Amino acid sequence: MTRANPYKWWNLFFFLAMIAVNAFSVLLPLGGNSTDEISDRYHTYLTPAGYAFSIWSVIYLLLAGFLIYQSRASTGSRDSVFSIGYWFAASCIFNISWLFNWHYLHIELSLLAMLLLLVTLIVIYRITRRINKPTAGERGLIQLPFSIYLGWISVATIVNVSVVLEKKSLGWFRPQRHHLGSHHALHRSCPGYSRQFPISGQPISIGLCMGLPRDRSGA
Repeated sequence: MTRANPYKWWNLFFFLAMIAVNAFSVLLPLGGNSTDEISDRYHTYLTPAGYAFSIWSVIYLLLAGFLIYQSRASTGSRDSVFSIGYWFAASCIFNISWLFNWHYLHIELSLLAMLLLLVTLIVIYRITRRINKPTAGERGLIQLPFSIYLGWISVATIVNVSVVLEKKSLGWFRPQRHHLGSHHALHRSCPGYSRQFPISGQPISIGLCMGLPRDRSGA
């Protein structure tokens, strides 16, 4: 007798809610402010290039794959699915909270939501890394989605911190030429991170490197 996943429908509900709120944030937009407008208002050196945000489409597609995997009778009862528990639904809630706070210009509260999202993803990532002898499905539909998601949110958290500092007029992350050396060093570090952690590091490094700030040096 297979176990019923008590979180299956909650995961689906909060994922669809997250997708809906993301769509509203673009189409309406929420609070009358688009993400680009807010980024330009509080622009910092760490603001990623516009193309980087396309990674959200990849993340949501991969998360949809996880939902399909956890909904199938043959795979939804596996320990690898059960062990994630309520953490996935929590990550969706914090994602939604971030969107509302960001678009309604509650920047400090958006940072709190982002930090909570980061914590939930770290917990999920650690859970997925404890899967013993993962199958191809577990690697592609459980480990991969949350690895890339965590990599991107790690960068987004740092950017969110820089935006809060910019709002407070501290300006520690405003574009300056002496930062360009660190910019190039960060880009060079991405392949190195993947080599150092050949299995778990590669998906995370995709999210990290997609979120690196644009190069304004003209090089």
